[in-house]
Amino acid sequence: TGRFNPARAGNGALSASPLGHSTGSPPLVRLSQTVHEHAVQSVTTVDPIVALAGFGRAVAEVGAVMIVGGNIDHLTRVMTTAITLETSRGNLPLALALGIVLLALAMAVTAAVHGLRAGTAGQADA
Repeated sequence: TGRFNPARAGNGALSASPLGHSTGSPPLVRLSQTVHEHAVQSVTTVDPIVALAGFGRAVAEVGAVMIVGGNIDHLTRVMTTAITLETSRGNLPLALALGIVLLALAMAVTAAVHGLRAGTAGQADA
């Protein structure tokens, strides 16, 4: 059992599903195989600009982090919530320093992605 077998299809033993898995497989196995195939395909074809946009949204998120994780020191506090907390306390120098560190981190990741993208484009031309 497994893949579609044309020799057995005539007697109704197995038939092919549109996803390429036999309908004789358990549904959970077919689902996990399909999710795995689509995940591999999407990871290998992700545009770096799209990935950077997602990274930017995640780095800048404050509201969802506060709602879901709270603002517990040393447990759920992330840099954006620490910046918000320090700003509300009036500790502007620390908030500004944390903001500069966050911007530097975002710029470093962006530069690394663009550098890798340029390097792979150069290898493809060779």
